[in-house]
Amino acid sequence: MNESVRAPAGQPRPGGRDVVRGDLAEQGLPDLLQYLERLGRDGQLIVESRRPLRRSGGVYFRGGRIVHAHCPPHTGAAAVHAMLVWTDGRFAFVAGARPEHETVTASVTALVLDGLRRKDELTQLTDGLPPLDAPLHQGRDALRLAGTRISLRAVRLFALIDGRRTVGELIDAAGDDAVAVASDLQELVHAGLATREADVTFLAGIVLRRLAAEHRQGLHCRAPSEFACHVLRESDGRRSLSALLDDLGCGDQDLIDTVRELVVNRWLEVGEGHELYARYLG
Repeated sequence: MNESVRAPAGQPRPGGRDVVRGDLAEQGLPDLLQYLERLGRDGQLIVESRRPLRRSGGVYFRGGRIVHAHCPPHTGAAAVHAMLVWTDGRFAFVAGARPEHETVTASVTALVLDGLRRKDELTQLTDGLPPLDAPLHQGRDALRLAGTRISLRAVRLFALIDGRRTVGELIDAAGDDAVAVASDLQELVHAGLATREADVTFLAGIVLRRLAAEHRQGLHCRAPSEFACHVLRESDGRRSLSALLDDLGCGDQDLIDTVRELVVNRWLEVGEGHELYARYLG
């Protein structure tokens, strides 16, 4: 790292303040980590990101060497790598703070160089994805899913897409290999299996109706939740799921998950649109 890098405002020095604060926009984290290494200090660097996602983490130093890092759900080197991509946020160094355990053995230079390499790769991949704060929806067409060849890792990632988790949250859920997950997300988006906007046009062709108690599956039939009771009451055998979605004012994924549960437990059955139900919800 360039030795001419200026020290952050109020930089920690022996005999100085116990807590030193700064802004990541003025002092980049890679330079800050190497600066603290040169100081040879003991303590914790607390880092908070403001955009695109609000997150926080910490890096512990002992004699200038990084010995532990955490950035949920990551610990160790993966946590350092996760924080190195942050450019908008703030930091605070708490002198003397000690970790409960050690999770890092690599040098600061190795961590920074590896983290910057991953950052470049991740930036290239995320440029081809929706924004990090955008939720992703599953492409629900079973025919398209059956006709598309994707990796097993991408299949597991597909199962996590629920219309609520954002691109950034899906990448964070990956553990250490964020670059690989971003690549898998690109694969799913290009195949039409992950979309920013949910396609719910098929709901207009599906009509559900209530089943009489004697048709339910005995012990497999669980009492529905409060929201499911609303869906059950509104399923009159005439209105489509699209109409129910408008009337209930709920999220499409909430309605779909509830409908699936009610059909499986024999509270509801498909009255119209059997092929559509099998293709998109079955």
